[in-house]
Amino acid sequence: MSVINLRQEIKRRAADRNHTEILVAMGYEHPSEQAIARLKWVMGSPTLGLEKGPTDYQYTREQFVLKLCQVLEIPEDGSLKAVKDASEYWSNEAWAFRPQLHAITGLKREGRSAMTMGHLLNQCRVDLPDGIWHQPLDVQVEMAKATVRKNMQETAGDFGPSGQVERYRFVYEKDKSLELSLEGEIIGGVIPCQETNK
Repeated sequence: MSVINLRQEIKRRAADRNHTEILVAMGYEHPSEQAIARLKWVMGSPTLGLEKGPTDYQYTREQFVLKLCQVLEIPEDGSLKAVKDASEYWSNEAWAFRPQLHAITGLKREGRSAMTMGHLLNQCRVDLPDGIWHQPLDVQVEMAKATVRKNMQETAGDFGPSGQVERYRFVYEKDKSLELSLEGEIIGGVIPCQETNK
Protein backbone atom coordinates (compact mmCIF):
# COMPACT_ATOMS: atom_id res chain seq x y z
CA MET A 1 0.00 0.00 0.00
CA SER A 2 1.30 3.49 -0.83
CA VAL A 3 0.97 6.56 1.37
CA ILE A 4 -1.60 7.96 -1.07
CA ASN A 5 -3.73 4.80 -0.78
CA LEU A 6 -3.25 4.72 2.99
CA ARG A 7 -4.36 8.35 3.27
CA GLN A 8 -7.49 7.61 1.24
CA GLU A 9 -8.24 4.58 3.41
CA ILE A 10 -7.78 6.62 6.62
CA LYS A 11 -10.14 9.32 5.33
CA ARG A 12 -12.72 6.73 4.26
CA ARG A 13 -12.70 4.89 7.59
CA ALA A 14 -12.60 8.08 9.70
CA ALA A 15 -15.39 9.84 7.77
CA ASP A 16 -18.16 8.95 10.21
CA ARG A 17 -16.14 9.34 13.42
CA ASN A 18 -15.32 12.55 15.25
CA HIS A 19 -11.77 13.57 16.10
CA THR A 20 -12.16 13.29 19.86
CA GLU A 21 -13.50 9.73 19.60
CA ILE A 22 -10.54 8.69 17.44
CA LEU A 23 -8.00 10.31 19.76
CA VAL A 24 -9.50 8.70 22.87
CA ALA A 25 -9.24 5.31 21.12
CA MET A 26 -5.60 6.17 20.32
CA GLY A 27 -4.85 6.63 24.03
CA TYR A 28 -5.35 10.36 24.51
CA GLU A 29 -7.43 10.36 27.71
CA HIS A 30 -8.65 13.95 27.34
CA PRO A 31 -7.63 15.10 23.82
CA SER A 32 -6.24 18.62 23.85
CA GLU A 33 -6.67 21.20 21.09
CA GLN A 34 -3.09 20.38 20.05
CA ALA A 35 -3.89 16.66 19.71
CA ILE A 36 -6.98 17.49 17.63
CA ALA A 37 -4.91 19.86 15.48
CA ARG A 38 -2.31 17.12 14.99
CA LEU A 39 -4.96 14.61 13.90
CA LYS A 40 -6.43 17.14 11.46
CA TRP A 41 -2.95 17.89 10.11
CA VAL A 42 -2.15 14.20 9.56
CA MET A 43 -5.48 13.52 7.88
CA GLY A 44 -5.12 16.59 5.64
CA SER A 45 -1.46 16.13 4.75
CA PRO A 46 -0.62 14.43 1.42
CA THR A 47 2.18 12.62 3.27
CA LEU A 48 0.20 11.92 6.46
CA GLY A 49 2.43 14.39 8.33
CA LEU A 50 5.42 12.06 8.12
CA GLU A 51 7.75 14.75 6.74
CA LYS A 52 6.78 17.64 9.03
CA GLY A 53 4.01 18.92 11.21
CA PRO A 54 2.89 18.93 14.83
CA THR A 55 4.24 16.36 17.29
CA ASP A 56 3.69 15.56 20.95
CA TYR A 57 5.25 13.50 23.73
CA GLN A 58 2.91 10.54 23.25
CA TYR A 59 3.82 9.40 19.72
CA THR A 60 6.47 9.98 17.08
CA ARG A 61 5.13 10.87 13.62
CA GLU A 62 5.32 7.22 12.53
CA GLN A 63 3.79 5.88 15.73
CA PHE A 64 0.91 8.36 15.49
CA VAL A 65 -0.03 7.24 11.97
CA LEU A 66 0.33 3.55 12.85
CA LYS A 67 -1.82 3.93 15.98
CA LEU A 68 -4.41 5.80 13.91
CA CYS A 69 -4.42 2.90 11.42
CA GLN A 70 -4.83 0.41 14.27
CA VAL A 71 -7.79 2.34 15.70
CA LEU A 72 -9.39 2.54 12.25
CA GLU A 73 -8.77 -1.23 11.79
CA ILE A 74 -6.59 -0.82 8.71
CA PRO A 75 -4.52 -3.99 8.17
CA GLU A 76 -1.08 -3.61 9.73
CA ASP A 77 0.93 -5.20 6.92
CA GLY A 78 -0.01 -2.53 4.33
CA SER A 79 0.05 0.42 6.70
CA LEU A 80 3.38 -0.55 8.25
CA LYS A 81 5.08 -0.80 4.84
CA ALA A 82 3.58 2.51 3.63
CA VAL A 83 4.66 4.36 6.78
CA LYS A 84 8.15 2.80 6.74
CA ASP A 85 8.68 3.63 3.04
CA ALA A 86 7.42 7.20 3.44
CA SER A 87 9.51 7.81 6.57
CA GLU A 88 12.61 6.51 4.83
CA TYR A 89 11.93 8.72 1.82
CA TRP A 90 11.47 11.86 3.95
CA SER A 91 14.53 11.05 6.03
CA ASN A 92 16.61 10.72 2.86
CA GLU A 93 15.09 13.97 1.56
CA ALA A 94 15.97 15.79 4.78
CA TRP A 95 19.59 14.64 4.70
CA ALA A 96 20.16 14.87 0.93
CA PHE A 97 23.02 17.12 -0.14
CA ARG A 98 21.66 20.31 -1.69
CA PRO A 99 23.83 21.81 -4.43
CA GLN A 100 24.83 25.40 -3.80
CA LEU A 101 25.78 28.34 -5.99
CA HIS A 102 27.97 31.14 -4.62
CA ALA A 103 29.07 34.40 -6.17
CA ILE A 104 32.80 34.85 -5.57
CA THR A 105 33.63 38.52 -5.01
CA GLY A 106 36.70 40.39 -3.91
CA LEU A 107 35.36 40.50 -0.34
CA LYS A 108 38.14 40.91 2.22
CA ARG A 109 38.02 39.80 5.87
CA GLU A 110 40.16 42.65 7.25
CA GLY A 111 38.42 44.78 9.85
CA ARG A 112 35.14 42.88 9.80
CA SER A 113 33.64 40.86 12.61
CA ALA A 114 32.75 37.20 12.07
CA MET A 115 29.07 38.12 12.22
CA THR A 116 29.44 40.80 9.55
CA MET A 117 31.47 38.44 7.33
CA GLY A 118 28.82 35.74 7.74
CA HIS A 119 26.12 38.18 6.70
CA LEU A 120 28.10 39.41 3.68
CA LEU A 121 28.96 35.88 2.56
CA ASN A 122 25.33 34.84 2.91
CA GLN A 123 24.41 37.65 0.51
CA CYS A 124 26.67 35.96 -2.04
CA ARG A 125 24.55 32.82 -2.09
CA VAL A 126 22.48 32.49 -5.24
CA ASP A 127 19.26 30.45 -5.10
CA LEU A 128 19.12 27.44 -7.38
CA PRO A 129 15.81 26.04 -8.67
CA ASP A 130 13.83 23.94 -6.19
CA GLY A 131 14.42 20.22 -6.41
CA ILE A 132 17.68 20.54 -8.35
CA TRP A 133 19.20 17.75 -6.23
CA HIS A 134 16.71 15.30 -7.77
CA GLN A 135 18.20 15.86 -11.23
CA PRO A 136 21.13 13.98 -12.79
CA LEU A 137 24.44 15.81 -12.42
CA ASP A 138 24.63 16.96 -16.05
CA VAL A 139 21.19 18.57 -15.71
CA GLN A 140 22.25 20.18 -12.40
CA VAL A 141 25.27 21.72 -14.12
CA GLU A 142 23.09 23.13 -16.92
CA MET A 143 20.64 24.51 -14.35
CA ALA A 144 23.52 26.16 -12.47
CA LYS A 145 24.83 27.72 -15.70
CA ALA A 146 21.37 29.08 -16.53
CA THR A 147 21.05 30.44 -12.98
CA VAL A 148 24.39 32.27 -13.35
CA ARG A 149 23.25 33.88 -16.61
CA LYS A 150 19.92 34.91 -15.05
CA ASN A 151 21.66 36.28 -11.95
CA MET A 152 24.03 38.34 -14.11
CA GLN A 153 21.06 39.78 -16.02
CA GLU A 154 19.25 40.68 -12.80
CA THR A 155 22.18 42.04 -10.76
CA ALA A 156 24.82 42.97 -13.35
CA GLY A 157 27.17 41.22 -10.92
CA ASP A 158 26.65 43.79 -8.15
CA PHE A 159 26.34 42.18 -4.72
CA GLY A 160 26.21 45.46 -2.83
CA PRO A 161 28.52 45.61 0.21
CA SER A 162 29.86 42.14 -0.64
CA GLY A 163 31.36 43.51 -3.85
CA GLN A 164 31.35 42.84 -7.57
CA VAL A 165 31.16 39.20 -8.65
CA GLU A 166 34.35 37.83 -10.22
CA ARG A 167 33.10 34.26 -10.86
CA TYR A 168 30.64 31.73 -9.46
CA ARG A 169 31.22 28.47 -7.64
CA PHE A 170 28.73 25.62 -8.09
CA VAL A 171 29.14 23.09 -5.25
CA TYR A 172 27.52 19.89 -6.54
CA GLU A 173 28.80 17.45 -3.90
CA LYS A 174 30.55 17.77 -0.58
CA ASP A 175 34.08 19.01 -1.43
CA LYS A 176 33.40 19.03 -5.21
CA SER A 177 32.71 22.17 -7.15
CA LEU A 178 32.93 23.88 -10.51
CA GLU A 179 34.03 27.43 -11.16
CA LEU A 180 31.73 29.23 -13.59
CA SER A 181 32.42 32.39 -15.54
CA LEU A 182 30.12 35.41 -15.53
CA GLU A 183 28.68 34.00 -18.76
CA GLY A 184 27.89 30.70 -17.04
CA GLU A 185 30.64 28.63 -18.65
CA ILE A 186 32.84 26.13 -16.78
CA ILE A 187 36.27 27.64 -16.17
CA GLY A 188 37.65 25.32 -13.49
CA GLY A 189 37.06 22.79 -10.75
CA VAL A 190 36.42 19.09 -10.96
CA ILE A 191 34.47 18.55 -14.16
CA PRO A 192 31.98 15.74 -13.40
CA CYS A 193 32.26 13.86 -16.69
CA GLN A 194 36.07 13.75 -16.36
CA GLU A 195 36.12 12.26 -12.86
CA THR A 196 37.67 8.84 -12.50
CA ASN A 197 36.14 6.07 -10.42
CA LYS A 198 37.90 5.76 -7.09
